Amino acid sequence: MNENDRWSAHVEYLKLAIALATALIAAASAIYVDTTKIPTDSSRYLLLAGISIFFFTLITSLWSLARLGSHLLHAERPTATPAAGRAATTLANISFVLLAIGAGVLGVFFGVRSVSGGSSFERALTTAEAANKTLIDSSKGEVAKLKSLELQGQNYQMVFQVTPGAGIITVITDATGSSLQSVKR
Repeated sequence: MNENDRWSAHVEYLKLAIALATALIAAASAIYVDTTKIPTDSSRYLLLAGISIFFFTLITSLWSLARLGSHLLHAERPTATPAAGRAATTLANISFVLLAIGAGVLGVFFGVRSVSGGSSFERALTTAEAANKTLIDSSKGEVAKLKSLELQGQNYQMVFQVTPGAGIITVITDATGSSLQSVKR
């Protein structure tokens, strides 16, 4: 393998790592924008750790690409040192290790969420809060606060007090808490 082929392989890996890390950070941002999507159990720390690792993967990949570009730009000069090439390779290796660790942490997060999925109570509250957003008028400063929760057979019935004012919202979900049965104000 000649010198150019070796550096081309590094560039291709770094392009892939940058694209993957950026996409995963964007996906995490979409989760964190909507508070109802953020896990409420301890798995949220796995998600945060995974995204943090992908952030550092992005940084080391970009840094390695910059060092590699510097090395290739100055490689033909008689004053060039191989240190920039070694630094680019070291940073690319760190990026690869971080990418593997991040994928592992995210895999554990998905495994934990798949096995536990959170309690049906938590899912029912999350589903009800999402339904409330469609019925309250935030321009009037309305807020819905949980007033009561009870089981009706297999279903959850939650009553929310709307303030200011005297309105209430009643939400009924199925036993798993993931599907709305009825919503009324």
